[in-house]
Amino acid sequence: MVLIAALGALALATIPIALGWRRSFSDAAMARALGIAAPSRKRFDLETWALHTGTNLKPSQLLLGLFLWTLGGFLAGLLISPVAAVTLAGVGFIFYQSSLSEKRQDFRMAQSRDILRALGLIETMLSQGRSLNATLEEAARSVGQAGQRVIGDLVQQLRAAPVDDYPQVIRQWTQRWQSPGVDIMGTALI
Repeated sequence: MVLIAALGALALATIPIALGWRRSFSDAAMARALGIAAPSRKRFDLETWALHTGTNLKPSQLLLGLFLWTLGGFLAGLLISPVAAVTLAGVGFIFYQSSLSEKRQDFRMAQSRDILRALGLIETMLSQGRSLNATLEEAARSVGQAGQRVIGDLVQQLRAAPVDDYPQVIRQWTQRWQSPGVDIMGTALI
């Protein structure tokens, strides 16, 4: 019983991690003032959730992993008792969710480092008179894997849009990635 209580306490301790880090009120107000804030409607999107984990897995693969960890906890708990089965199912669910949250935070940190490097490169190349598209393409090739995904996504979206729509495309890009590093780059580009 002590083991089950300890596992339950650990599961409850992971709830703040599973929920993830949130922007503070002043950060959100600044993003709204700059026009790069995400829409106020909160709608869960599986594609965006999978994209933000940085695992390169499809949403169906992530959901399958979540289901299997929950089922595994449930089946392991059935060996003890029905209450333990429910508790360990919850532990499996929270464990998987918290590991995805940790991967997301690591991915966001890698994104921020790569974006910081890219901003220095972009500044240098733009001061040399190169075009924005060529500069962003070179920056996407010159940074790490996390930055390549993010900046490459922006390059693809800008290629498909007319020049007059670039500010709107950049705002949509920042809303899609929902990362402080992306917000900074979006603000600088706008």
